[in-house]
Amino acid sequence: MLTINLDLDDESEKYLAEILSQEKTNSKELIKRLLRNHWLNLQPPQTVLERMGGYPPKHLLQGSGDLSDRDVRKQVIAERIENQEDEKIVKSALNSLEDVGGNPQKAGWLAWDAVKDGWEED
Repeated sequence: MLTINLDLDDESEKYLAEILSQEKTNSKELIKRLLRNHWLNLQPPQTVLERMGGYPPKHLLQGSGDLSDRDVRKQVIAERIENQEDEKIVKSALNSLEDVGGNPQKAGWLAWDAVKDGWEED
């Protein structure tokens, strides 16, 4: 621990007394607070993400670190949208298959007559 002795002029001593009475604190706590505030002012400013609490737990754009490149971002977003659309199609298809008792022909998925010849050739 560091001990500091200060020789204040009359004006500075008056300021200190007034601050201590208004802040209802002692000189040790006041000095600590002043040092901390000054130190904080010397620190580099926080980024927007740091001020908002950091990265969200689940990123929209998870993946490679080169997402600052516009083409890469567009590709990642397009893939995500395509995957979401595929999920919707699969859910809809499973629902329609369930509605017809599990028969793909009744669900209208398959025109067996159109593909059976090619199927049998394989």
